[in-house]
Amino acid sequence: MVGGVEAAVEPKRASSDEEAKEDSSLGPGDSILRDIGFDPLSKDYKDRVKGLFLDSDQLDNALGLIADLDNDDFRKRNEASKKLAMIEAPIEHMLSESRKDSTIEMARRVQGILNVRIKKRLIDVLYHASVRSDENSAPSSLESLMILASTFDSVTYWELMRALEMAAVRVSVEQDRVLLEKGLSHDSQSVREICSFVLGYLGMDQGSETSGLEDILILANARGRSAAGKDGAAKILLGLLSSDNVRVRQESGSLLRIIFQTDLGFAAYDSSELRKLAKDRWSNYINGKEDGPHWPVFLGMSSRGQFQVIVGKSDTKGGAALSYTTSGKKIENSELAESISGAVSDRMVFDYAGGNVVVSGGAELESKVAVFSLSGTDLWTVSGVPAGAGAALLPEGKMVIASGFNVRVIDLFGNPVRSWKMPSKMDSFSRLRLGRFMCAHSDEGAIAEYNSDGKQIWKASGMNRPRNVSRLENGNILVVVDAEPKAGEEKATSSLVELLGLSPDGQRTLLRIQPKGVKTISSSARLPNGNTLVGTEKGLAEYTPDGYAIKVWLKSPILSLHVH
Repeated sequence: MVGGVEAAVEPKRASSDEEAKEDSSLGPGDSILRDIGFDPLSKDYKDRVKGLFLDSDQLDNALGLIADLDNDDFRKRNEASKKLAMIEAPIEHMLSESRKDSTIEMARRVQGILNVRIKKRLIDVLYHASVRSDENSAPSSLESLMILASTFDSVTYWELMRALEMAAVRVSVEQDRVLLEKGLSHDSQSVREICSFVLGYLGMDQGSETSGLEDILILANARGRSAAGKDGAAKILLGLLSSDNVRVRQESGSLLRIIFQTDLGFAAYDSSELRKLAKDRWSNYINGKEDGPHWPVFLGMSSRGQFQVIVGKSDTKGGAALSYTTSGKKIENSELAESISGAVSDRMVFDYAGGNVVVSGGAELESKVAVFSLSGTDLWTVSGVPAGAGAALLPEGKMVIASGFNVRVIDLFGNPVRSWKMPSKMDSFSRLRLGRFMCAHSDEGAIAEYNSDGKQIWKASGMNRPRNVSRLENGNILVVVDAEPKAGEEKATSSLVELLGLSPDGQRTLLRIQPKGVKTISSSARLPNGNTLVGTEKGLAEYTPDGYAIKVWLKSPILSLHVH
């Protein structure tokens, strides 16, 4: 039992033939496809993948069955449950949405269906099928993709939306322009975004024609241009840095950093004064450059290929790292996992800007800090330094180490360079990007960001002893806080902590996960399918965006966690 629901049974283990050595011709994410029986190299793969995409009749049928889960007729409720459990295409997002404000009976039935369906892992399948470049794996038409996209919440399934956009590009032609332009006024936000993205990618839309569109669609058009390497994207993105929409500002700033391979300090959640200063820096920088064609750049994990889940598992020596696919299948002979296993640690921070991973342990773990490349090469190790809150390798070849109230910078020989004091004790410390660090201050009830001189540049307060805070790629925040006991809940089964997902500015709660009966949440990470992995002293479990546990990965204490 995890999170109050029974965990789903693991997928059936593959035969020895299926476990043959991976073919190098397989594309990103194919291990997940194989895990659930969709072999990309099989003859019937093209026909089987078609079953993952809904048409309008199938969508209406699924919605009708979901409504029948609350029917007064018991037989209709039972029949609807059986049929929903067997539908091939992804409907988990619609089921989860239906559970909100539903009756207790309907909520119970929905969770039962989700527990059965998790074995199919079709959200993962759709994600990876969509990002494959193989022409044979593309859906049959743009219209079918748009119907499917209209059922998804574009915030919850941010990564999936990025994959669907690229899939829509591959099935679009010049003759689709009328359909695409019509889609800009569709009732579904996800459909509007996909249409604008495709128009930008194919060069069918010019900047002057987007003046009447909402900022989110102008952004989608600019992302399409960026993904195709076309000109004109940078100035559109520069204008969007002043948007009232925090998501638009966040993605625009991220794309500018990727396009120009530089960071001028813009953060979507900073104060308006700081954002204006950063925008002026970007304006001066861009005005001195030609806004012409560039290398194609993507925003979102869908462009990165195969994922690994790196898990720091507790043992008598302090930890051993294991590697898994995003469907929970163990990966053998991972050089990175083996390297991390050799370093005694309870914290693991991946720094993609610096191209390294820093692992560190507090006083009880010998105060060691080690740095590895993303491929597992040992870069640097030091012992005897207190790094209870965390550490990071700086671009200029120095190490910043945080513990208690103190942050110290040392060179790679261990010599002190400089230091500063924090306003309150740090429970976690990590480098976000150039000149920007994130901390959790549980005693102060706040999370905050600081520059490389220790000056506070952003803060969100009023939390119940926050710790283990991190930012996702889309700017949202994952933070562990103390949980308030629920009325009538027994102390033995109540959770002492909970995981919150917050908006980039920290003002809105987007996700709340309360694993039952746990004392600590050591780590968390977001999977490409929109679910969240949570590590505790009891093990590792996967949760849906609305906070339901659907799968147990491990049943032993977890120290650290990262999706790489």
